[in-house]
Amino acid sequence: MGITLDDLSGVGLDELVYLNEYDAYYNFTSDAGAGIFVCTSGETQGDIVRLFGDTATLTLKKQGDGFLIVSHQLTEEVTDGNRDADEIGLVADGVDVPDTVLAAAKAQVAKYFKTACADQPDCEYVNWRIELLDWTYTYEDLDGLTLNIYRMNYEFLSEAPENVVLAGGMYITDDNWFCPTYPNCTYLIFNADDSFYFSAVMENDCEPGDEIFTADLSAMRLSESALKSAGGEFITSSDIDRDGQEETFFFDKTQMESGRCVTLRIYNDLGYEIWSEDANLSHAGWNSLFLCTLDGEPYLLRYTPSMYQGDCTYTYTLFTLEGGSEKVYQTNTLEFDINGTKALDASGMVAFADEVNALLAKSTLLLSSEGGTYSFGPASADGFMEEFSWLEEGPNLKSLYLPDDDLQTKLEKFSEHAVFNHG
Repeated sequence: MGITLDDLSGVGLDELVYLNEYDAYYNFTSDAGAGIFVCTSGETQGDIVRLFGDTATLTLKKQGDGFLIVSHQLTEEVTDGNRDADEIGLVADGVDVPDTVLAAAKAQVAKYFKTACADQPDCEYVNWRIELLDWTYTYEDLDGLTLNIYRMNYEFLSEAPENVVLAGGMYITDDNWFCPTYPNCTYLIFNADDSFYFSAVMENDCEPGDEIFTADLSAMRLSESALKSAGGEFITSSDIDRDGQEETFFFDKTQMESGRCVTLRIYNDLGYEIWSEDANLSHAGWNSLFLCTLDGEPYLLRYTPSMYQGDCTYTYTLFTLEGGSEKVYQTNTLEFDINGTKALDASGMVAFADEVNALLAKSTLLLSSEGGTYSFGPASADGFMEEFSWLEEGPNLKSLYLPDDDLQTKLEKFSEHAVFNHG
């Protein structure tokens, strides 16, 4: 911005009041009580200088060899501590980038935030903010592409700062905003007119235009088809985040041949990924995802009936992506074992099956790896109806049942047999 501490050396402290309790100079052109102003960025416009902080904007006017403090204004994001619980995602005052860039940055940080909340629950993250976002470099021709590079710094607000572990260049502010990476080292990559967002990269030992940064960027093999899951397929579209615009659903099969996974990716109407989830063939990675329609409204349905050595945990979750994250409308978990250690709750199991089957009956398969086999949609969900198929998988089990036995009767007979034979 061209502003240094030397530039501010003539700010005219002799005209201000010094307050011992704050160890700060102060005048009364402010809309807030006395306090300490921490500058994070700034701009100049003629003889006017604006310094931006997390909580306020300080405006100075050039006066001779120094500056006159014109105003000290709180940003709109400052509250009395009673923050709206739904106000997730803040952007620092002074960020001035194209709307497409800001939308992509917010979606990217929201994704980082979701991952951090899941991976570090003890840190109790409750909000995120973009503290810095600005253009930093343009590659006029990198492997045939013109690329705009934007630099970003973001932070998470922790309600348990004592559990936050700092490493590398990470920091945490006095008011518990935590930078989870190297500061000012996250870069967003766009095409020439900023209409297309490729991805974000973190580079802490170089800058755009440097040999190392350029080599790393070239290694990404960027192409404008990459956003739509190169090697993947379009599945369907639906307004799954309830914003009035349809999102598009894609398979990403780029890791399929390596045996890792297939990923379901969802992009908003601007082309930015807002959600993704994997399914793989290893037992622990079995997953089934469906698009469910109830009363004309779309939902995602995840169903994972898992069994390990006879111990079973069946869970379904019905959710949307409102606000950029999973909003759960209905969920239930059934736990039991088929080893005969205790009698099965047959009626409870039937009730659970009825719940999930009612949802599956109104669903379309998107992606499944259940049973160690991939199934790709859009397709009927009929083959995934819960009937507790293990009831008839043993060599002697079919003889337990009569042709007209319903599901509850089969469960009761199986339970009696398993408990009797439990060694």
